[in-house]
Amino acid sequence: YFPRFLNMFLRALTPEGAVLIGAASGGGVCLTVAARYPDIVQALILVDAEVIGRVIETETSMLRCPTLIVWQQDDRLTPANHADTLASRIPGAEVRLFPGDSTRDEWGGTMPHRLWPTEFDATVLDFVARVTS
Repeated sequence: YFPRFLNMFLRALTPEGAVLIGAASGGGVCLTVAARYPDIVQALILVDAEVIGRVIETETSMLRCPTLIVWQQDDRLTPANHADTLASRIPGAEVRLFPGDSTRDEWGGTMPHRLWPTEFDATVLDFVARVTS
């Protein structure tokens, strides 16, 4: 349901395409949209993405858009080596690991955009500028 909805929503809102950013379980949804509807996705950013099972097996091989994978090194829900697994299956994917900080992290290491907002924003903006220009 979610990939089909996002496809229709994006086509209505921005027919020229969009950069999708998906965190946690939203990462799997965004990856599926990018794989199934490549004409509407300019680039994909996955943040500590919970991408499992069939999506890893099939959807990653279908991706053709520039992809940035952002992870927090001490993610206790989805370990950082998952970023390497995704990157190995997505042609040309870039990976950016952020350090953990258990003193500031009540979310179990799944929120690099909350713990490192300035660095996260700079990473994303740099990637988007490079791949959409």
